[in-house]
Amino acid sequence: MICCPLAIWRDIAGNISSASSIRPLPLNSAEVARGTASFAAHGRSTGRNYRVKTPECAVEELAQIREPGIFIVDDVAFIQAEHGMQIAEGIARRGIRKRYYLETRGDVLLRNKEVFKLWKRLGLNTMFLGLEAIDEEGLETLSQARDTLQNFEALEFARSLDITVAVNIIADPSWDRERFKVVRDWCLEIPEVVNISINTPYPGTETWHTESRRLTTRDYRLFDIQHAVLPTKLPLPEFYKELVETQRVLSRKHLMKDKIALRRRACVRQTAPMLNWIWLGLVALCCPCSARRRASSSEVTAAAFDACKTAVMTLALPLAGIMALWLGVMRLAEKSGLVKPPHAGALRPIMPLVVFRAFRPAILRWARW
Repeated sequence: MICCPLAIWRDIAGNISSASSIRPLPLNSAEVARGTASFAAHGRSTGRNYRVKTPECAVEELAQIREPGIFIVDDVAFIQAEHGMQIAEGIARRGIRKRYYLETRGDVLLRNKEVFKLWKRLGLNTMFLGLEAIDEEGLETLSQARDTLQNFEALEFARSLDITVAVNIIADPSWDRERFKVVRDWCLEIPEVVNISINTPYPGTETWHTESRRLTTRDYRLFDIQHAVLPTKLPLPEFYKELVETQRVLSRKHLMKDKIALRRRACVRQTAPMLNWIWLGLVALCCPCSARRRASSSEVTAAAFDACKTAVMTLALPLAGIMALWLGVMRLAEKSGLVKPPHAGALRPIMPLVVFRAFRPAILRWARW
């Protein structure tokens, strides 16, 4: 049996809140199983076994947690489908309502879909999905017995659960500039939060016993999955430069996403009342106008439908075709790299001339009119 003291997080949160103005997160942790991950700190200490709590003990511990959020800190959650099902059924019988956070692997997620669907109904909120690599070469480097299609299938299934998904990628010291660029481009194409950590052999793990002779340092302060402690293919300063650039791109992506969402919500809050007043004003204006012209309700309705037909057939559809064409052209330019440095700087003075030449007849007609 394994145990996890529940009071630790409360004590830490209490000390933080009393010493500063930081508001602690309403989150606690629980562990229901231990073992299996080759890079987990207790992989060999458990004799390569998968040790689990009894479902009754796990449910009782979860019931004692006061916080509304629970992070299940197993290295890989619910490797044994029956164990995960029994805990979920116990939670349902006890009526425990929490938000759950967990981390798992893609192959486990695909193998135990029904387990994760049940946990979703119980309140699963966020999943940290360990893909580790985005292609066969990366998985082979990390000695992962999976394939790329399986990883992507797992990501699609996680999305279908309608929960927050965060992806973890392991950066191997053998990465070069091209590999960093491929990973950056892939991370920018998906909407999920992506975290990149460096392959680090912790003492006591399987990777420690296979890689410890290649260590470049025994300064354990650097064993934080953000420092390279194995020989790198690139010179070390260049490896860190690429890593920091990748982290910068990912951080900027998610910060910009948050800013856009905040601005969108603010815009909706500001625009909705204004649109309501505009519609109210139009309705109030139409009533006296129709009364003055002695138009019947059927004539007003027919005029409204005629206006809608004109707006759709004359304006919207032709514009939709033009927009689709130019959006496709810009998508091709984006994929080919023409809108990124250094090509973007070279095209900047040329594009206004091209656009003016293409739309010159329409511009001249508008000027004459």
